[in-house]
Amino acid sequence: MPIILEIRDLVSRRLEAAGKDPAARLFTGPRGGRITAAVLRDATHWDEVIAKLG
Repeated sequence: MPIILEIRDLVSRRLEAAGKDPAARLFTGPRGGRITAAVLRDATHWDEVIAKLG
């Protein structure tokens, strides 16, 4: 799948770190688990962004 140039190195490093474990996650949440919608909302300040946009 196409990956934008700006994140190719990051994804490549994460793939190397994951090794051959088919259950490995490329990106994890703050406690090492899966990234949830709530974590993304907090990390991106989504509610504040939406409020500013009206």
